[in-house]
Amino acid sequence: MHSRRRFLASTSAATLAAAVPGLAAAQTGFTLEGSFDLGDQGVIRSIRFAPERGIVPVRCLVAMLPRTNFGATLVQLHERSSSYNAVSDLGRANNATVAINGGFFKYDTFSPDGLLIVDGKRIGELRTDEGGVVLIDQSGSVSITANELPRRYTKFAVQGMPLLVAPGGKMGMHSENWMRARRSFLAQTADMVIAGITTPVTLWHLADVMIEYPDAFGVPQIDAAVNLTGDATSAFYAKLADGTVMERKASWPNLDVLLFTPRQSRTI
Repeated sequence: MHSRRRFLASTSAATLAAAVPGLAAAQTGFTLEGSFDLGDQGVIRSIRFAPERGIVPVRCLVAMLPRTNFGATLVQLHERSSSYNAVSDLGRANNATVAINGGFFKYDTFSPDGLLIVDGKRIGELRTDEGGVVLIDQSGSVSITANELPRRYTKFAVQGMPLLVAPGGKMGMHSENWMRARRSFLAQTADMVIAGITTPVTLWHLADVMIEYPDAFGVPQIDAAVNLTGDATSAFYAKLADGTVMERKASWPNLDVLLFTPRQSRTI
């Protein structure tokens, strides 16, 4: 039996199920703590995953963004001094529904550490490490692939590392290093793009809950997911349908930011 399943078998199903009425016993590896309307059929889900090996529970805040209703873009920052609150600042300035930090970068030169394409221009080169690439085409549609150079029609691209869920819904991680940190990630299904941020968690644990509990995210399967730059750079912004703003701020700069806006009102 999977180690997570062995652990969860000893967890009180009644306690977790009580938090969400009607939660089936088979789903007690997580608790849906809240759901918030983003408009245009988008939803924020606040999820609590049961602890692994006695470690504190992991909380995950995710934006579920239907592909038909939301398009994406990517904005590069050029001045490190003004990039510490870039996710929230750019989210507000561009009237985005959701914004999240992007890819890895070299702090000393404030330049990308991996592939970065902005408005069709390649700014950073593809790394050959195990990772994935977030591609955005002219229409704002997002796709996550394994490491590969994109086709010419790609307008934006950013490389993340590692690939948490390999295309096809397969486990992307091969080992556990037990390093816990705040994480930011982008994931996808056929119908949905998922942008999320977590409390400290190992990369293996994060990938594992995506594989084991896609229903926590409200989908039958996560087809692919990639880790974005995290820890001190991890940041998230969302503007709810009622105008309320949800934010998780970074304490370190970001080189680039992913923005999601309703397709019917896109001006970026």
